Amino acid sequence: MHLIHLTYVSKLHIDTVQDFAVLATQSTANNRRAEITGFLVLAGGYAFQVLEGARESVSRTFNRLAKDRRHSNVTICLSEDISDRYFPNSAMTVVDASISYPEIIESYQIDGRLQPAKMTGHLIWDMVARVADEAGKGMAGGLRASMA
Repeated sequence: MHLIHLTYVSKLHIDTVQDFAVLATQSTANNRRAEITGFLVLAGGYAFQVLEGARESVSRTFNRLAKDRRHSNVTICLSEDISDRYFPNSAMTVVDASISYPEIIESYQIDGRLQPAKMTGHLIWDMVARVADEAGKGMAGGLRASMA
């Protein structure tokens, strides 16, 4: 199977914890069916996500979420072929890094705040991978170290 990872950023518009729980449950089920893995970081009012899987599955998943009213300003930051998944056991892991890992988020700030438009795709991918590694959901340095 030809694998890719796609990294995107968006503004996420979720009003309640219950709304977010519904989104996470639906996304997990959809991702499992499509054999998509990945990781979602919430920080600074943004959603930063890496999706991994077959090119067609990742494209369908991304196109669906780009049309979802809960996302706005959806931007692909990086899309590359990969030989192995970085998040092999994660259909949909979500971490609010502003709360759980503020020191990681602070290390990616520009002029005191996150500014995704000024970050490269690889830098955003690295931020997501660092949070995932700290949360115990990434491959802890293997691929991330080779991409830095």
